Amino acid sequence: MGVKGLTALLQRLAPDAVKTQHISHYKGKSLAIDVSCFLNRFIYTIDPHPARVQRNLYRLCIYLRLHDIRPVFVFDGPGRIVEKEQEGIRREAMKEKVKKSFQLEKIRKTRLKGLQGSAQILKDFSTEDVISMLEDM
Repeated sequence: MGVKGLTALLQRLAPDAVKTQHISHYKGKSLAIDVSCFLNRFIYTIDPHPARVQRNLYRLCIYLRLHDIRPVFVFDGPGRIVEKEQEGIRREAMKEKVKKSFQLEKIRKTRLKGLQGSAQILKDFSTEDVISMLEDM
């Protein structure tokens, strides 16, 4: 899941805590990895292989083992499922709102065209014609 803005906060409050390290720096160590970040990357990769997620996760494991790193994959807890459901509901509501907005815009354009046509007709009348019509009312 990650913590939004964590990297920026750490860079501001503890600049030495965030730095780029060569992979060899972690040799012989256990490394906690937020696997959801990698899974999302693997899901949306260009690779057309049907098992691309599993294949890329396997490749990540091999890469880490080649560098003598023991990965500890951390997954989102059950609370994240509820958050994801709520996020889905919000997205659907937003889609409906945009859809409704497009429909209203279409109606507005149709009404505007009608008003422009009426304005054009009125524009063709002379002042005397308008006065005459008003007197006839």
